[in-house]
Amino acid sequence: MHRRTFARQSSSGAILLALSLGPAVARAGRPYVTDDAGVVGRATLQLESWGHLHPTHGEYFMSLAIGPSEELEASATGMVAFTEPEGTTHWSLAGPTLQLKLLGRAPDAGGTPGVAAAVGFVPLLGTGPLAPTDTSLFTYLALTESPFASDVLLFHLNAGVVGSPGERDHGPSWALAAGYGLLQELVVFVEVFSSDPLVEPTAGAGHTGLSYALSEFVAFDVTAGTKLWGESSTEAFATVGVKIVSAPLW
Repeated sequence: MHRRTFARQSSSGAILLALSLGPAVARAGRPYVTDDAGVVGRATLQLESWGHLHPTHGEYFMSLAIGPSEELEASATGMVAFTEPEGTTHWSLAGPTLQLKLLGRAPDAGGTPGVAAAVGFVPLLGTGPLAPTDTSLFTYLALTESPFASDVLLFHLNAGVVGSPGERDHGPSWALAAGYGLLQELVVFVEVFSSDPLVEPTAGAGHTGLSYALSEFVAFDVTAGTKLWGESSTEAFATVGVKIVSAPLW
C-alpha cells in the first residue's frame, strides 16, 4: 500500500466486514474506506487497529497484512463488537475476513494512474448480533491518480461487486476519495462510498478525517462519517486508529 495513504472501514454484519473490509473490511489501510493502488511490499508486515463508534454500538477491528512478493498482498481482519439494546450489553465476534490484492501498476506521480485488483471472502464465522449471517464474496479494482510531481494530492477510485452466495444476492460496490498532504506528516481526506450494496445499491455515505505519520513505520488517525443519501443502515460514526508497518523481514 502507498505509504502516504491509508485505506478501508464498516457498516453492519457481513457487509461491515466485506466493506471495511469497506465502511473498515476489503481493506488495505487506515483510515480510508476507499482502497488505493498499492500493496505493503515484499516481506513487509502491516498491522492496523481501530475503534469504530456508532450511536448504538461500537466495534474494534484488527487487520494484519503481509507481502509475499512485491506485487501481492494477503490480509486477514477480525472484529469484536458490542451493542446495548435496552441497557443490556451484547458482544459479537466475527472474522477473519480474508483478502488477496494484486498490484498491476504503481501510480506515477504526475503520470500514469496506478491499478490493483482484490478478491476477498467473509466466512460464516462468529457469534452475537453483529456477526455475519451468511458467507460473502467481494472483488474490486482500485485506481490511484497522483496529478502532481509529488504525492501531495491523491485521488482513489474503487469499483467492484459484493455477493452473498447463500442468499444468491449481489450488488455493486464503489468508492471515491481524495487525500491532501497538509504537511509532510499530516494528510486530510474526504470520500464517498456505497454504504449498503446488498440492500440498497444507490445508498451512499461520506467520510472524512486526518492521518498523522509519527514516523515511516507508525501513523495515527481520527475520522467521522455518516449516511448521505438513500435508505442505508450506515449511521453516523467516528473512528480512531493506528497503523504499524515493519521494515522488510527478509
